[in-house]
Amino acid sequence: MIPSGPDLPACTRERLLDTAERLFAARGFAAASVREITEAADANLGAVNYYFRSKENLYTEVFARRAALLRDPIVAAAREAEGCAREDPQRAFRVLGRAFLAPYEDRASTFSLLNLFAREAVESHLPSRLFVQEFFVPALDAIAGVVRQVRPGLSEASGRACAHAFFAQLMHVVKGIGLATRPVDERLEEAVRFTVAGVMHLDDAAGGPPRATTPRKPS
Repeated sequence: MIPSGPDLPACTRERLLDTAERLFAARGFAAASVREITEAADANLGAVNYYFRSKENLYTEVFARRAALLRDPIVAAAREAEGCAREDPQRAFRVLGRAFLAPYEDRASTFSLLNLFAREAVESHLPSRLFVQEFFVPALDAIAGVVRQVRPGLSEASGRACAHAFFAQLMHVVKGIGLATRPVDERLEEAVRFTVAGVMHLDDAAGGPPRATTPRKPS
């Protein structure tokens, strides 16, 4: 029987999600059994069915929750970045970059998360395009919005290409956490400078000539 009370259901559900994410990352979807997940989460065997209806739904919810945890800080940071994008493009992209990288500050959890993503890429148990729609599209839209503020004349295609480039650089920083010899902040500054230079000086026929203003140096 599932424990009841004002806080227990939510706590149990979150424990199941935390535990399932860790075990799916370490062992994969097939190898991580419901029994193993519930025992490690200190929940009874029926808890997965009670909260998620199936192991497959639990797996999907693990990724949906993780997508929100990665996406929401970027979307919130984009609103702040848009306010300073024209006057200080480097600051704007730095705000975005720090929000993007913040969830990966803990190295152990970062490696676990990257393992989870790698297993899904190989084993593919999620509904089609779920993580793309829940994380990649909103994150890229948020970054592209900042690009449009920095360089309003860019064509939509060029603006999204710049957003993709910044996103890819940040993912490269994430993948190098724990392996790179240089600090993350230093690598972020390189990504920011590269992106701002690209956005400001891109020769985009549809978007007109580059702006003549020079971005501020990093503070």
